[in-house]
Amino acid sequence: MVLPPTVIGLVLLNTLGRNSGLGAFLWDRFNFSVIFTLTGAVIATTIVVLPIMYQGVKSAFLTIDQSLIDVAKTLSATPLQRFFRIILPNCWPVMLSGILLSFCRALGEFGATLMVAGYIQNKTDTISTSIYFLIQDGRTQMAVYLAVVNLFIGLVALLVIQLLGKKDVINK
Repeated sequence: MVLPPTVIGLVLLNTLGRNSGLGAFLWDRFNFSVIFTLTGAVIATTIVVLPIMYQGVKSAFLTIDQSLIDVAKTLSATPLQRFFRIILPNCWPVMLSGILLSFCRALGEFGATLMVAGYIQNKTDTISTSIYFLIQDGRTQMAVYLAVVNLFIGLVALLVIQLLGKKDVINK
């Protein structure tokens, strides 16, 4: 969470590139490379947002009343039953909020995805990289359009998060 996304992208580039051990293995065995692919962009973005997702899930699990889990144990509920019947139903709004925050952060990811996936138009471009390169090409109106779409998606996600927070408060 403290590393700049560009540094994460550099680490991934050195880890997954064809000259690295893992990258060479993927290329030699499967003729597959994640560098300059949409898969690489997804991997980079996932690693960048993973700390946000982790914190969201952790805080969701901490909201569970321990006495509910203890009661389920006394009633001989298995760990899977406790997880699916007690923990998940009681913390899904907080977990969904974490997922939405991670998604919003992923929409804005630029550094790691550009390092790993590059910018190949209609292949590895993301909203953020497209906006940047549209500005570079002087196509400001299209860049503004994409920025508004990105903003709209983010606002809808934040609205859902707020509604989930109010539902969570109402239920308690």
